[in-house]
Amino acid sequence: MNILSGTVMHQIDEKFRVRIPSKFFPEGEEEAEDKSGKRFSLIVGPQGNINVYERDVLDKWLLKKYEEHEDSEDGLDSVRKIFSSVERVETDKQGRIVLPYNLRAYAKIKKEVVSIGMFDHFELWAKEKYEERDSVITYESAFKRIGYK
Repeated sequence: MNILSGTVMHQIDEKFRVRIPSKFFPEGEEEAEDKSGKRFSLIVGPQGNINVYERDVLDKWLLKKYEEHEDSEDGLDSVRKIFSSVERVETDKQGRIVLPYNLRAYAKIKKEVVSIGMFDHFELWAKEKYEERDSVITYESAFKRIGYK
């Protein structure tokens, strides 16, 4: 598995397409000239962002969550709500995907986009929203929060 990390600032175009940064393509495909046909799944993120996974990675997570909660009405309601946000997309030759309206509206993405690598997926944020969240935490406090000495 390709571990995703780093930050990329870019824009959504007039057709609501956003370029998948090369560093977030499946391992071995980052440098391909034709980036068409790569399949990703988009899902709401828990902090007002969009999470982007390689399709099979998200499918495994979704199945696990369903199996963990299929015997609980509250759990099923929660899983159903989250699952209903999933959109499957495919890249064009330039490595762009169309951001569906429901996810753009949820994440409040209008023009400026920030992509953040998060291990097995990456996040898409509206630039203003990301900068607001990022401004309240320093690197020092982030390390402390995760127990790094």
